[in-house]
Amino acid sequence: MENFIQLNLISAKNLEFFFTLFLALLSGLSIRITLGITGQKWVQTYHQTLTYVILPITTLVITKVIAGNIALSLGMIGALSIVRFRNPVKSPFELSMFFALVTIGISMGVNYKWGLLLTVTIILIIIFAKLLENLSSKMGKRLFTTSFDEASQKIFLEIDSKTELNFLYDNDNLVQISKIDKNNYFYRLIFVNKKEIDELKKLLDSKDISYEIRYNF
Repeated sequence: MENFIQLNLISAKNLEFFFTLFLALLSGLSIRITLGITGQKWVQTYHQTLTYVILPITTLVITKVIAGNIALSLGMIGALSIVRFRNPVKSPFELSMFFALVTIGISMGVNYKWGLLLTVTIILIIIFAKLLENLSSKMGKRLFTTSFDEASQKIFLEIDSKTELNFLYDNDNLVQISKIDKNNYFYRLIFVNKKEIDELKKLLDSKDISYEIRYNF
């Protein structure tokens, strides 16, 4: 019995799947490292790093599972439609990266060469954009404007709350309010002074409100 299991595990088909799975993991991690090297500090968090590793391989497995089975495909679509992601995407670029990671996973499931080609293309685009920005800066011109997420010397406070936080509306640092649904609100504040954010943190802690702080220096 053990020999039969071992033979199944080391079959050519399984080895190819594990190899493709490794390539999908490596592709997501490579894009994550490239973004970090080019100065995208928002991607260097623990959650973002794991997302870039897990998302391609998860999509790959789903693609393999439903391949060639229409009934299973419809069932999987119904099951996945139940999942709701309540965390709002911070920027169009972040959304594009998530879409790219999903596409890499799907491509790997069909033909790993397409997945690798897409990964290399994305990495080259990111590097080219950074080099172009550096070149324009040396020439005394600014190619891209700075968004809130890329601003320097800023501290971002992001709050997820099940109730509306009216006391935040008078805060001059409030830059974004998103009502996801009637029981879910998202607030973003930008601070320069650390003392101001420390005071608000104490208030949020006293009310047992969850929040996340992101530093961008």
